Amino acid sequence: LSQDASQYIIIDTNIALHQIDLLEHESVTDAVIASVVLDEVRARNTSIYQRLRTIISSLPKRFYVFANEHHRDTYVAAEPNETPNDRNDRALRVVAKWYSDRLPRMKIVLISDDKNNRDKAKEMGVEAMGSLEYARSRESEVPGLVDAF
Repeated sequence: LSQDASQYIIIDTNIALHQIDLLEHESVTDAVIASVVLDEVRARNTSIYQRLRTIISSLPKRFYVFANEHHRDTYVAAEPNETPNDRNDRALRVVAKWYSDRLPRMKIVLISDDKNNRDKAKEMGVEAMGSLEYARSRESEVPGLVDAF
C-alpha cells in the first residue's frame, strides 16, 4: 500500500459497475478492490471489468486487489438463506473492518450506494458513504469531481 495515501477506499460491486467514470477520474486513487468485487464485475460486465483492470494496472492510481476470498481473516461463508449479494456485501464490510483494525492511523472508507450496507458498516465501526457523498467530500481538493455524475 502507498505511503502517499491520505485514505483508502473500498468499493462495492455496484460502484464498480455504475460509477466507473468516477473511479477512472485522475483524482480517485488509493483503493482496495476485494477479489469478491472483481469476480462479480467480471461475471456481470466484461467491458467494465476490462476498464477496472486497466485502472488497477495504472501505477499512479494505486488500486490494489485484495484476495479476501483466500485470506483466513476475511473469508466469509454464506449464511443459511443469505443471498449471494448480501454475502458479498458482508464480505466487503469484513474487509473494510479488517483494514481499519490493521491500519488504525489510516482512514478507511467503504463506498457503497446501498444504504443498508452503509448502515451495517457503520454499526461495525467502519466509515461508509455513498459515491456522491464521497465526491462531495473531496470537492474542496478536487473541484468538479461531482461532475462525474
